Amino acid sequence: MDLVKDYKENTNYKSVEDIFKSLSNVFMIGSIKSAYKSEKTIKNKEEINELTIQFLENILNKDLAKTKQEKLTIISLLDEMNYRNEVLQLMENEQEKAIDKAAKSIGKKFVSSVEK
Repeated sequence: MDLVKDYKENTNYKSVEDIFKSLSNVFMIGSIKSAYKSEKTIKNKEEINELTIQFLENILNKDLAKTKQEKLTIISLLDEMNYRNEVLQLMENEQEKAIDKAAKSIGKKFVSSVEK
C-alpha cells in the first residue's frame, strides 16, 4: 500500500493552486474590511489573528521553514497579523470611548430631566 498515492487520490485538493486558494481565504478571515460596530467581531478577529500568529511562530520555532525566502515570508505574515491586531485594538479603544461619551451624555440628560 502506497500511502502517498492513496493520499493524492483521495485528497480534496487536486492541485497546489486549490490549496493556496483555500489558505488565502482562511488567512483573510482576520482581515480588517471596515470599522466594526460590534465588540464581539473585533475580539473574534483579534483571536483569529492571534491563533495565526501562534501557528506561524511554531513554524519558525520548529525550523519547518528551511529557506531564507520561506522564513522572510513567515516573518512578513507575522508583521501583518500583528499590525492587524494593533489596528483592531485601536478600533476597540475608539469604540469604548464612544460608548463612554454616549453614556455620559445620556446620564446628563437623565439628571437634567429629573432636576426639572
